[in-house]
Amino acid sequence: MIVALFSFTAQGARLKDRLSSLLAGQGHRILPVPPTGTLRERTGAVFQQADALVFIGAAGIAVRAVAPFLVSKATDPAVVAVDELAYWAVSLASGHIGGANGLTRTIASLLGSQAVITTATDLHGCFALDLWARANGLRIAIGSWDKVKVFSARLLSGETLPIKSDYPIAGAVPSGITLVRDPRSPFGAVVSAHLPEKPWAHLVPQGVYAGIGCRKGASLASVEQALALAFARAGLSEESVAGVGTVSLKKDEPALALLCEKRNWRFLWYPPEELMAVPGEFSSSPFVMAAVGADNVCERAAVLASCGGTLILPKCAYNGVTVAAAERPPSLSFGTFESFGPGSPA
Repeated sequence: MIVALFSFTAQGARLKDRLSSLLAGQGHRILPVPPTGTLRERTGAVFQQADALVFIGAAGIAVRAVAPFLVSKATDPAVVAVDELAYWAVSLASGHIGGANGLTRTIASLLGSQAVITTATDLHGCFALDLWARANGLRIAIGSWDKVKVFSARLLSGETLPIKSDYPIAGAVPSGITLVRDPRSPFGAVVSAHLPEKPWAHLVPQGVYAGIGCRKGASLASVEQALALAFARAGLSEESVAGVGTVSLKKDEPALALLCEKRNWRFLWYPPEELMAVPGEFSSSPFVMAAVGADNVCERAAVLASCGGTLILPKCAYNGVTVAAAERPPSLSFGTFESFGPGSPA
């Protein structure tokens, strides 16, 4: 994690320096905090760059410092407060997705402090869908955050809820969870790159790679429209995309570069001979072969970008843009989820 640390007294500064060194030794990167300016200005300077903010001082100071910048647990950094005598390490915000609970336990272990975790699922040793998603590299789909809250609330009330996954999940199934193939239940969670059939909490793996070919000078709007139409046709979620592959001839195509920059996707390109060496059956175009040296760009690039994944969306063409998609299935495990109740060790 990228961690920014704040302190307010001489003793707090000494603890901050000690903790910075300990966290760096654990592999975390320490982000320098501006030494001057108001606390709000200093907090704002690092809020978007840091994965976690740690305040050495009163919890109230931390709360007031971050309050103007908090937007959503889906995007906010972890916020942790540690008193300057290192008695307590308190998880304040973004406990699960942001990783504040885990960081709090790490800090408590490093300093010999008591970790203070107030998240209900942690206190009751209950399966936490958002924490499990984070541990397995799954994204909570836009529109599913409220459903994740409902999922947790119903588990805490003693219900058993289903999870439908398009992929195998290793490990013992946690208490309160049942794996299903057919989502007949009225509510549950689904793990899939495809849009769910029912309004369940949707957890999206990040293993889909789009292969895109386009004519020279294609606009960003035309590429985005083609991608949206192709994915809608296949029932795929664009949130599952990790990157875009194409032929090396298109590596300087502005629309493709802008698309990946806008969506924070990897942009990968391959010489024609590498595309032609990809094993499998693909649609073939003599025109494309003559133009770029490969008989198919989008399908071959999608499979190559996904490191030999499965082609889940064959070539679709819209207004001079071709789109395909391949998926590298995630490796999921219930073993990555740990339940911590009151008094659990860090």
